[in-house]
Amino acid sequence: MMKKILLIVVCALGLMTAKVNAQLTTVLSIDFAAQVDSMEIGGITNFQVRVRVTGNPDSLTGDIFYYYLTDSMQSVFAPPRVFLQDTVNELVTDLFLDTIPIDIQPNEIRTGPMNYIIIWPAMNVAVADTDSIVIQANCIGFIGLEPPITETKSNILFPCPALQYLYLRQEEIELISHIKMIGMKGETVDDIYPNRFSNGWVNIDQLKTGNYTALISYKNGSTVSMRFIKQ
Repeated sequence: MMKKILLIVVCALGLMTAKVNAQLTTVLSIDFAAQVDSMEIGGITNFQVRVRVTGNPDSLTGDIFYYYLTDSMQSVFAPPRVFLQDTVNELVTDLFLDTIPIDIQPNEIRTGPMNYIIIWPAMNVAVADTDSIVIQANCIGFIGLEPPITETKSNILFPCPALQYLYLRQEEIELISHIKMIGMKGETVDDIYPNRFSNGWVNIDQLKTGNYTALISYKNGSTVSMRFIKQ
C-alpha cells in the first residue's frame, strides 16, 4: 500500500451555494482543516475539520456529512464522494469539530494539475448556503494515472441561476447524446435524451431549488461537467 506524506496548505473557497428561502439564513462552512496522519493512498487518511454554523438558526440537529472532491476527479468529470452519511442525528453548533476518514484512491491524487482536495459540509436538514475549504497537497513523485486529455468547454448550458429552463448552445445540440442531472448528494435526479433537448432548451421546472451538476455526454465519447443553480 503506497504512502505519501503531503504538505497541506489550507485556504477557503466558496462552493455550491444555494438560497433555500428568505427566512432561512443558516450557513454551513469549514474554516479549518488539517491532515491528522500521513496520507495513505488506498487506505484511510483522517482529516480534522472545524465547522462553522452561522445565521438563523445558529445550531442544527441532524446528520452532518461531507462531500469530497479533488482536481484530478474534476478533470475526468467524476462526481464528488460522500463521507460520514450515517443517518445519525447530532446537535451541530458553531465551531463544531469533526474527523473525516477518507479512503483516497490512486486515481484521485496525481502529480497535477494542482493536487487540491475540496471538502464541504452538508446536512439532512435545510440550510441557506454551504461553503467549502480547499486543501492544497504538494507531493513528490508520481501518484495515480494521468487523466485523459479532454476539450475544455464552457457556457454550454445557460443561464445560471435558472428558473424553469436551461438553454443549450445551438452548435452543441446535434453533438450531444445524453445529459444526466446530478444532485448535491451525488444522486441522479434526471436523465435527458435528445427528444427533450432537440429544440435547444431543457425543462428543469420539476427540480427542487438547489445546486446541480449536469454531466453532458457527447456522441464522440467525451463528457463535460457543468454546475448550475435552480431557483
